[in-house]
Parts: sequence; C-alpha cells; structure tokens
Amino acid sequence: MPKQTFTLNDFSGGANGYVDPLDIADNELAICQGFKPEPGTVIVLGDMKGAYTPAAASANTSVESGYGLFSFSHDYTDAGALAATNYIVLMDGVTFDVYSDEVVDSGTDDDWVAPAFNLLGATLTGVTGFAGDVKPCFFIAEGALRVSPGNFSSITSGGDMAASSGNFAANTIYGFHESKTALTDITADISSGDTIVLNGQEMIALRVQTTTLDVARNMTGLFPSITNNDDDIKVLMDTR
Repeated sequence: MPKQTFTLNDFSGGANGYVDPLDIADNELAICQGFKPEPGTVIVLGDMKGAYTPAAASANTSVESGYGLFSFSHDYTDAGALAATNYIVLMDGVTFDVYSDEVVDSGTDDDWVAPAFNLLGATLTGVTGFAGDVKPCFFIAEGALRVSPGNFSSITSGGDMAASSGNFAANTIYGFHESKTALTDITADISSGDTIVLNGQEMIALRVQTTTLDVARNMTGLFPSITNNDDDIKVLMDTR
C-alpha cells in the first residue's frame, strides 16, 4: 500500500499538557508557548525580534561600501575551545567588530567583541587621517583570519627625524638594523611594530624610546635607498 499524507491543519484544541503527548487529539498541541493556535495556522504572539536578533555591535559604525562585512565558519571558538562556530566581522573605520554564535565560552549566542582588532599600532588608535582610506580584504589562511587594509597609503605621524642624526644609509640587507634620533619625543606618534615610511623607504619600528628610533630595513620589500636626515615620519596601516 502506498504511503499516504496526513495533514495537520486544525489547532483549535489548543495546548493539552494533561495527557501524554502520544494521546492528545489531532487538533491539539503538546506544548505551545509564545504562539496562538487557530484553525489552519499558528500565530506568533508579539514581536520575536528582540529574542532572536543579536545585539548591535556598536551604535554607529563606519563601513566602506562593498568592503566592510565578512562571514566565515570555524571549528574553534574565539577562546580556542573546539566547537563549530559562525563568525561575522564588521568594519568600523580602522577597527573591526567580531560576532560569534558560540555558547561554550560566553554561555550565550549573542557575543559581540567591539572592537576585536584594529589596523593601527598601539599609539595610532586615535589617528583619524586614515578615515575613508580602508578598503579591507579578508581571507582565511590555515585557520586564521587575515585582514589587509587594501589601500596602503601613508600619512604623517606627527614625528620628524633630527637633521643632526644623519641619513639612513642605502642598504639592501633584509632586516638590517639602524638607530637614529628624532627631532622630538615620538612615543606618542609611533610604537614598536609599526610600519613607517621615510622618504619613500618602508621600515619596521623595532624600538621607540623618547627620541630614539631603532628600525629594521627591507622587511616589507626591497627599500634600499638613502633617506633625507630631516624626513617626516609617516605611518602605514598593518595587515592583521
């Protein structure tokens, strides 16, 4: 005998919690919470958006149209626990908010971290010169999220090299270390690990201490040329 379809479309009997669910009538529901049963339909009571919509990552965000949103799935939570987790990354200027739906660490499926990371060094988080310059590129490499600023333009940090310190000499050695002196205290302008630009030559700031600037040359490509001894210290956003 072929299978037959049995349609349930009359819920007028309402909820019946007095008897075993196997024994209720065809027009009854074993459990009904937050819904109103009527013949042919079950109606939601009230607005369920508040219960099932994640809280806002931020009251206001600055997103580059076509660039600022990325989603991915991962085998681990943001705390490193093994659990299938879905993530949303939302751009907010030069910082990025991350949402995860895991319940292992936070005990809730509404877990925004805002901000989770930024594309600037520690002392540059207040820099506004990069506003509107970020066109982020997202990709996953070996289980890790990587974000590139997309636009590698530099801006002046506010610091300047001292003319008396002399030039950074021409050099082609990868990671070559040099130490020079800035005109004034630059600890509020750049920090260790920042990518800086002097006279078109990219360098990595190794140590920033008052007016002392130690750098590594040719770390982001070949930038072998000599610099002027009174150059503005410019900064670049970093890939995270």
